[in-house]
Amino acid sequence: MQKPVAAAAASEPVDTGSLLERLRKLEREKAALLRDNGNQRVRYERCLSDVTSHVMHVLLAQKVSKRINQIAVFTPAFGVCDQLLKAGVILEDSVAFSVSCYVLDALCVCI
Repeated sequence: MQKPVAAAAASEPVDTGSLLERLRKLEREKAALLRDNGNQRVRYERCLSDVTSHVMHVLLAQKVSKRINQIAVFTPAFGVCDQLLKAGVILEDSVAFSVSCYVLDALCVCI
């Protein structure tokens, strides 16, 4: 077991060379840990970016799929509406023609 530095100083001379070497070793370890931490952070940010990108692609695909389904559902409905409008115009024209013929027939009979 090592003695604390203060206690060591009181009882025996301190080897500053060994303390400096230990300090350098600890500083190298600290620098290596900081480097590893930075590398790990970069990998984490890349991973997070990739996950975000995948989530955005899935959400966009779901939105497009939903839009396609809506179009598939509403397109026939629009076609039916269009057919009903055309039938209404034809019916309107036919009724107007019938009424005008009836009015002309009535006028011809009255004269």
